[in-house]
Amino acid sequence: MKTRRRSVVFAIVTAFILQLLAPAGAFAGAYDPALVPKDAYAGNAIYPDRVINDFNSPDQAAGWAAGTNVDSVGVVSSLLNSPGSPFEGAGALEVMPKQVKAYEWRTISRAFPEPLDLSGDNFIALAANIWGWKQDDFFLKMTLTSGSDTFEAVSGLGANKWNVMYFDIHNWTHRNAIDRIEFSYMKNYDLDGMSPGDPGYAYWDGRLQLDRLSAAKIAGLDFNVPGVAEGFAAAGGTADVSVSPTNGSLQYIITDPANAYLESPGLGLDASKRNVVNLRMKNDTGAAKLKISWITDRDPGWDEAKSMSFDLSDSAAFADYEFVMSGAAWKDTIDRIRISPVAAAAGTMLDLDRIDFSLRNVDAYAYQGSIDHAAIDEGGTAITIGGSVNADYLNANPGAEAQAFELPVYADEKTADYAAMTPLAASAASGTVGLSFAVLDNTRTRAYSKFAVVLKNGSGAYALLDKAKYVTNPEILAPNKDPYTPTKSIKGLQVQLPADAERLGVQHGAINIAYDQLLTVSDHGANSIPYAFNGSTYYFRKSSVSDLDNQISSMTNNGMAVTAILILYRTGMTDPDSPNKDLVHPDSTPDGTVFAPNLTDETGVNYYEAITSFIAERYSRADKKYGRVMGFIVGNEVGQNKVWNNMGPKLLDDYVDQYERTLRATYNIVKSKMENARVYISLDHFWNAGNSPESQWVYDNKAVVDKLNKRAQEGGNYDWNIAFHPYPEDLFNPRTWNDVTATDSFDTYRITFKNLQVLTDYLQQAALTYNGAQRHVILSEQGFHSGGNTQAEQEVQAAAYAYAYYKVKSLPGIDAFILHRHVDHAAEGGLNLGLWTNMPGQTNEAYAQKVIYDVFKKIDTADSLGVTAFAKGIIGVNDWTEAIPEFDPAKLEERPAQASAPMGTPSDASGEVTLSSFDADLNGWFATDNVSGAALDTADQAAGAGSLKASVTGSRLQDYKGVTRVFDSPQDLSATPVVQAAVKAVGIGAGEKARFMIRVYSGDRVIEGSVAAAAEAWNEVAIDLTGWAGLGSVDRLKMWAQPEKPVVWSSGALKVDEVSAAASAVVKQLEVTLDAPGKPAAGDTLTVHIRNSGNGSFAGNVGLAGLNGITVDKSSVPVTIPAGGEAAVGTKIDSLVPVDYRSGALQVTVDGGTYVFTLTEAGYPDYTADAGELVFGDFESGRTDGWIAGGKTAAVASVKKDAQNNAPSAAHHGTYMLEAVKSADVATTESKVVKTFKNPVDLSGYVKVRADLFGWGGTSSAYVAKMKLTAADGTSVTAEQEVNPNTWVDLAADLTNFAGKTNVTAIEISYRGKDTAYYSGAWGGHFYVDHVRTEAPESVSIPIGGGSATATLDPAAGILNVDLPQGLLASAFADTEPDRRGVKSLTVNVPAVGGAETYVLAFTAGSLSANRASELLTVMTPIGTVTIPNNLFHQPGVAASQAVGIRVEAVDGTGIKLSLLMDGKPEDWNVPGAKIAVTIPYAATAAEQGSPERIVVKRIDKAGKALPVPSGRYDVMTGTISFDADRFGQYRVTFLP
Repeated sequence: MKTRRRSVVFAIVTAFILQLLAPAGAFAGAYDPALVPKDAYAGNAIYPDRVINDFNSPDQAAGWAAGTNVDSVGVVSSLLNSPGSPFEGAGALEVMPKQVKAYEWRTISRAFPEPLDLSGDNFIALAANIWGWKQDDFFLKMTLTSGSDTFEAVSGLGANKWNVMYFDIHNWTHRNAIDRIEFSYMKNYDLDGMSPGDPGYAYWDGRLQLDRLSAAKIAGLDFNVPGVAEGFAAAGGTADVSVSPTNGSLQYIITDPANAYLESPGLGLDASKRNVVNLRMKNDTGAAKLKISWITDRDPGWDEAKSMSFDLSDSAAFADYEFVMSGAAWKDTIDRIRISPVAAAAGTMLDLDRIDFSLRNVDAYAYQGSIDHAAIDEGGTAITIGGSVNADYLNANPGAEAQAFELPVYADEKTADYAAMTPLAASAASGTVGLSFAVLDNTRTRAYSKFAVVLKNGSGAYALLDKAKYVTNPEILAPNKDPYTPTKSIKGLQVQLPADAERLGVQHGAINIAYDQLLTVSDHGANSIPYAFNGSTYYFRKSSVSDLDNQISSMTNNGMAVTAILILYRTGMTDPDSPNKDLVHPDSTPDGTVFAPNLTDETGVNYYEAITSFIAERYSRADKKYGRVMGFIVGNEVGQNKVWNNMGPKLLDDYVDQYERTLRATYNIVKSKMENARVYISLDHFWNAGNSPESQWVYDNKAVVDKLNKRAQEGGNYDWNIAFHPYPEDLFNPRTWNDVTATDSFDTYRITFKNLQVLTDYLQQAALTYNGAQRHVILSEQGFHSGGNTQAEQEVQAAAYAYAYYKVKSLPGIDAFILHRHVDHAAEGGLNLGLWTNMPGQTNEAYAQKVIYDVFKKIDTADSLGVTAFAKGIIGVNDWTEAIPEFDPAKLEERPAQASAPMGTPSDASGEVTLSSFDADLNGWFATDNVSGAALDTADQAAGAGSLKASVTGSRLQDYKGVTRVFDSPQDLSATPVVQAAVKAVGIGAGEKARFMIRVYSGDRVIEGSVAAAAEAWNEVAIDLTGWAGLGSVDRLKMWAQPEKPVVWSSGALKVDEVSAAASAVVKQLEVTLDAPGKPAAGDTLTVHIRNSGNGSFAGNVGLAGLNGITVDKSSVPVTIPAGGEAAVGTKIDSLVPVDYRSGALQVTVDGGTYVFTLTEAGYPDYTADAGELVFGDFESGRTDGWIAGGKTAAVASVKKDAQNNAPSAAHHGTYMLEAVKSADVATTESKVVKTFKNPVDLSGYVKVRADLFGWGGTSSAYVAKMKLTAADGTSVTAEQEVNPNTWVDLAADLTNFAGKTNVTAIEISYRGKDTAYYSGAWGGHFYVDHVRTEAPESVSIPIGGGSATATLDPAAGILNVDLPQGLLASAFADTEPDRRGVKSLTVNVPAVGGAETYVLAFTAGSLSANRASELLTVMTPIGTVTIPNNLFHQPGVAASQAVGIRVEAVDGTGIKLSLLMDGKPEDWNVPGAKIAVTIPYAATAAEQGSPERIVVKRIDKAGKALPVPSGRYDVMTGTISFDADRFGQYRVTFLP
């Protein structure tokens, strides 16, 4: 239910879970099963006899050295993890480990040149905190060294909290000379269920923090260490420790009552931070008073001034006593205390189980009476306040007056300036007070304010009668008196798919209402909803409110009790049109997730009250126009201040005071609109974790409940309730029945399903009840992890749900069990808690129903015990009572399980009765599920004058959208059991199918059927209810549709027409599915399953045909299938030949229907040519061009735009781009897309491969894009660059020095975050790739002699122009030695250049105008080699400066065309005696190589005639053919028959 806002909208974090830092995995095991705590005890406080290190300054780390697997150790003043601050003082020691496996020990140590003498101490005490990852299986080991002797103790360690631990050294004889202390820590986890590449698998770098390292006599003052009285001394008696397997206590037996006391050792208590002494004890002494005395560091003498006496009662069992040390002498540092039972009897015993010290805001104000009620009168017009005045005050202040004042909720009544205020009412002070005043101040209500009654004496001095009070019966004003929404079971769900929730029989739905998304400061006209409240107008965002309306109305119309979770995110803080800077608590820090609202000033209160009033009013309307909300959860997991209700650092009392203010404001507003609405606080499963009273960020929920209850009663008790989250202790292990930290005690560390009775038992205590009854409890958020979603893991998840449901049903006072979540969420830290799996490549879209789905659906029906029977074996019991002693099957609901009926296309209907024709009106049909409204459509109907049109809304996949009709009175369809309708689903797409469903209701009975049909056409459909038990009393119908494919249907409409009931009809539907291997091959068998879902038998032929390169061995098979039956038809793949751009498929035809099942992915060429470049992916026409998801990428697709966030809004090149969806993981995990070539590609003619890339942002300070090309020999070239997110960037790999570029086999492109600067959770971001292509060089340099020529590419024409200057050639020939014939030869090698298909050798005529062939220029090109004599242009009329060129181009792979260009224009040319020698490659077949003399060359003349070239000769060794060309033209190689 928590959502990360727009900056990382793709990283939605929706479960309110503290332990959310872990990757996915199955259920873990211990690396070292023998590792257990040894000589260690846990507690809450450290009472040092000697502080070894307080770590409050950097020098305190100086003696500590990093050891095995540790990088560094130092003092820090704040912690990155919870609880955020040191345990004590200004600093803590933090250990920075190396990146090693979780189960490796990490070690630090300190040597003592002067050995420590701890012979007078029993323990070494310290506070330790560790970074959390997965479950709490962390261990801290202490090793002490004294010379060659060592002592070792081990303690367990909870994550993200200060753990106070005491290592018991009292039996170690060498503790008088300790020369070294070593601490080591590790996570005892064997990485079971993880895989290489998973975060945490290669290493875990969680940090350890230590604080307040001390030697102590005391170990938590709970007396659990055998033989250790923890430094207590007894006077007037004896004190001994008695330890049982379950408990220990200090038993003080009194022998001299006159001098009886227990004296503590040195405590070192800061009196300003500890002012309550808490004793858990049995009192068998007969003493009616208990005296507590103390001495301080400044006043070390015992005296009466430093003592207080308290009333004491006998107790045969251990009882909790709380003594508030409110005396002025309780100050400075408390050294020791004495506990004295006054006038105790000799021989009796005071049995102390535990002593601890806490902090409370002590109200020392001298109130002069009490207020016993503040209420609105029955007429709803006046507020009356009644109470009494102390007689002492009246006697001392005759003539005093009692006055009532209205105060804002944030005001301090003790400091208010009453003299400057006008009282609402006043009367003479007497023994009783009764004041009354109007509820309304003009149009503003006072029902949400608080009220102070002040006594004013004759001298004008003011004194408070009592604490300020609130009205406690705001429901008097409520216009809505409806009872709380009745439900049929406790089953609930945080609903994502409304229609699916209705099919599941969900009775309780929860929805987030994010206050930060609701208001704007200014009026936006049609996009705003103005709301008048207390004299001001507020503008609500219409889009946000409409979205809530749709969800709430859908759940309401489906009979659910809806609970809203009122939360606030820190968004829009700098937006001048957002009020959020005033709405978010001013003390909050930005590092929270959910934030407390601001009720500390008038502006914040006004905004909060206006929003809450709007919500309560809108969703309490009598007509339920927008739905009905009757449960309101205020905030989230409020014991976790920093993360889930960030109010800034605060001590518990201040925090609860401010939270209770918000809770009461919500309560009074909501109850003033709806008499029977309920308001809840939100708590997680950490019940009594032992957080320090000084903690400012995290609090024990037990303490929160107690403080809240006290504060609520002080302001006037009201009916607040609890929304609890009893997740398993390890969120990654659903086996909650094994939870070890969930004990059957009010002091349990956690409350999970295993010990859920602790919560209800605790709330049944008289002090916590309301009007004598337990407060309402709902379980508003909890779920069970299904590991990697294997079948076995899903079964454990389902078993956990069954166990939890039955546990809840076995307890009193729990109204709802609301499961989190509906669909697995990819960004939930690796947790898979849903009823559905998440669609691959998506963040949170339904894909497949899990095992838990059916269990959840039937858990509250007559099928409950049957559907959960498998779970007993997983839990390890034979009967549910073995796991849940209170289990009583009689308490289970027994609603009928949902039924299914034949549905399909009707024919031969008889005895039809019209139910709704839609010719004139909607006939009672209304929008309920994922539709924004229903209206009459007179432009499109199946028959008659009109149809029903329900405009669809919502983008969720795999959920039906539809309408409902509730009959004024139940209909008897016994004689007409076939319900028919015409239906159409507009907006899904031409040629696409929709699945239409009809649901029929009769009280608790539900039956349904569905059929697939053409979406955009009118279809007649029918469901046959014959034999259904509810047929005689049908009270409701639903018509639904959804796309048959999992695609978004967010616009368009469901249309319904001609709803009728018939006496009989033939209902026909054949459902066809295919079983095929994952990667089919020739010879594999395909099995077609045909299910007859109609109401009659079917006989006919099944046609079979392979498509797109697939052939099968059968073309037609006859079948006969009875109603409800199924036939299987097998066929074998004869051949499978991939076809480019087409997927191989099997086509099945049966009864006029055609079904095509894709068997192979579409084939793609390695590349396409475009303007001289090779294109490896342009992704046009919706094709992926052979690119697939690589490592840590969930899915790829060719898309036109990003459908989720509209960024990017368009491809960078063309119309389509490749979308890659990252597998949810930390942002720094590299996600890849890959294209592997069928044949190696030669890229030697190219200098780069380029791609356009666009990546999402929001998690990191920068991002890294990478391209990698791999060659056949395994070598590779990689280009990696830092890029900005949310913009197109150019990514290029340089091939210049890549030796393997002639045989490239694959291209890989990846994207990742550089760091986790803004978000460290699992990130399912997207990135986009477009136009992956080569880049050819614009020009190349060609060595010639001692110089070089330049070749320039015209990429559009595919021509490489090779400029051969006359001077350069002359110089090169001059440096060349002639042969024996006097002829000089010069060779020029023109390299392959990507995109070059034609080569033009450019000269000036003077280079080739000699009178005889004395020079031969050989030019080698990738097409062929030509040798040109220097007398080629020896002809009159040709100027030496004339620009000439010889054009060389390939012809159909078997020839060459030579052309002469003069001044760029083609010319015929023939110089007798001047021939061009030509050599071209020719791949001869084996037969041709056997007769090479028959491989010849022919010239094609202008008429197309082939003329022999006698000089042609084929060289078998080189695979080339050479010939002399005596003229320009086209030459072809051929093989003579």
